[in-house]
Amino acid sequence: MTSISGRVATLERKVGKLMSGLTDLQAAMTAIQAAVTAAVADIQALTGQLSTISSEDPAVEAIAQQLNATAATLSAAVSPPATKPAA
Repeated sequence: MTSISGRVATLERKVGKLMSGLTDLQAAMTAIQAAVTAAVADIQALTGQLSTISSEDPAVEAIAQQLNATAATLSAAVSPPATKPAA
């Protein structure tokens, strides 16, 4: 039979590993958010350039609209959802 102190030590190690994993996940999420933010900025810049090149060409406008939609989707994907405060 394992002693209570032994079980506590085991649980503390497991909690430590979980906390370390959460920290790693948070760092990865931050890096992903930064990369997506940079990609969205690039997409928006390209969309602006497309619009100035040929705003009369429907095919170019369609591409610009697709790029804008992609940028919006990417931004929404990395934006944390709003949470309600605990009651």
